[in-house]
Parts: sequence; structure tokens; C-alpha cells
Amino acid sequence: MTAGAPGPYGRFMRGRIVGAVVCLWGATACGDNLVGAPPDGFKPRVPTEVTPTVGYPDPPAGGEYGGNEGDVLPNMTFAGYLTSSPELGPVTGLEYKESITLEDVRQLEGYTHMLLTVAAEWCKPCREEAEILPELFDAWAKRGGYVLSVINQDRLYNTADKRAVDAWGKRYATNYTLTHDPEGWIANFLNPSTVPLNVVVDLETMTVLRSRVGEDRDTFRFFEQQLDQ
Repeated sequence: MTAGAPGPYGRFMRGRIVGAVVCLWGATACGDNLVGAPPDGFKPRVPTEVTPTVGYPDPPAGGEYGGNEGDVLPNMTFAGYLTSSPELGPVTGLEYKESITLEDVRQLEGYTHMLLTVAAEWCKPCREEAEILPELFDAWAKRGGYVLSVINQDRLYNTADKRAVDAWGKRYATNYTLTHDPEGWIANFLNPSTVPLNVVVDLETMTVLRSRVGEDRDTFRFFEQQLDQ
């Protein structure tokens, strides 16, 4: 990268600003949504039961697991591709796992904080984030930052499956953990009104430090600040 050239985050934000100006100037919907809720929201298909996990952080005394800022996330279980390092390359070349838990992530060495992203195939800003996240993860991992992405819905607003995850991973050469949510954890505990949803988590305590839905330019910066502390 030449001196003065913007990094991946800078290029991403420049594109977001230009896109927003074009949309406002044209006073139209601009095709693919910038931010918008699917018709039925993110509703769980099945109840999600929280069972105790040995070694996993407990919620505060008298409290419960949750997904709001200050809450301790439950030991969610997803399905997809788990990686320990961006150096392993695109995750779709790894073994597909039916069970990937947050405790699995906590057991990986060298990481202190996690960016949990929730995305959908129909979501334009989710796709734009996916284009830059591999390069960001490569830099963040050296500083203790981990990335786990959950593809929650496909292009038709149906619950995402392995096909959606495979297509996403191949399209964006995803090098961070990439999953879908067959058990409905995201709907039950994070319950986003739309996507993208970006959640910053302290991996030692599994406490949610920041949770933002929609296009929030500050969450990546906040994540980096946590890595510098």
C-alpha cells in the first residue's frame, strides 16, 4: 500500500459515504437495501435452551445470560467453518462442523476480544463488510482480535443453511470463522431488527462491550481500541 493510501476500513467508509450521497440525491431506494428489516424479522424457529457449560463464564449473580451491552452471552452453538488463524486461508477449504460453540472460540490461543457479526445474503452493507473483513482479520489477529460471522438469512429471507455459508465464504474468500444458526441463538438472544449487526465481546468474560445494528462506522474503531488496551 502506497503512502497516504486508505486502508480497507478507509476504503469501506469512503464507499459508504458516496453511496449514501447518491441515494439521497436520487431520492430512490437504490436497489439492494442499505439498511432494512426482512418481512418477518429474525424470529426463532425453535426454542433455544441454555445448559451449563463447564469452564464457561456464568452471568452475574442473580442474573441471566443475554445479548445486550453489559450482558454475558450464553454459550451459543452454530454450524459452519471454524478457524484458528487467518493464515489458514479461506475457511470453506476446512472441515464443515455441525457444532461450533463460543467456548470453542474461547479456547483458541492468542485472542482477547471477538467481533461477532450477523449478516444476510440480501443485505448490501453486509456484503460490503464481507469484502474488507478478511484483510481486517489478518491485521486484527496479530493484536488479539477474533472474528466470527453468522449468516442468518439467504437472499429470499429464509433461514440460512450450509449452501448460503458456502456461497458467502467462496465469494469473499472468508478467512474468519463463518457459520449459520440452525438453533436460533441469534434470534433468541441478540434479536436484531435488521442487519448488519456487529457485537464486540470480551473473550475472557464473554461480556458484550458494544452492540450496534445497521451501518455503524464506529464499531470497528471501538473494536480496535479494545485491542490496544
